[in-house]
Amino acid sequence: MSFLPEARPGLVVMRVASANASADNGAVTDARWQSVIVVFNASTEAVEVAFPPAVTKTLRIHTDMRDLRHVKGSTIDCEKRVISIRARSMLVACEDR
Repeated sequence: MSFLPEARPGLVVMRVASANASADNGAVTDARWQSVIVVFNASTEAVEVAFPPAVTKTLRIHTDMRDLRHVKGSTIDCEKRVISIRARSMLVACEDR
């Protein structure tokens, strides 16, 4: 788990990465996702967050969150490598293997 050094009040960006399938150190390996990004925006304004540098593939909003009210209006732009998150909300994004 790593936290991105976003220097904005009310913003927390966390990345949980899966171990490589060849890892033999007891680390958890997920067959579906390379990583999961969680963004909490407690501020009163929408913000844009750059993809974490370690993300090399496409991110998408987690399927269980797509229809939730607090996610509506938040987007992921893979070409620009930016997550736009509305005020006072959170988002879970997944990076496929």
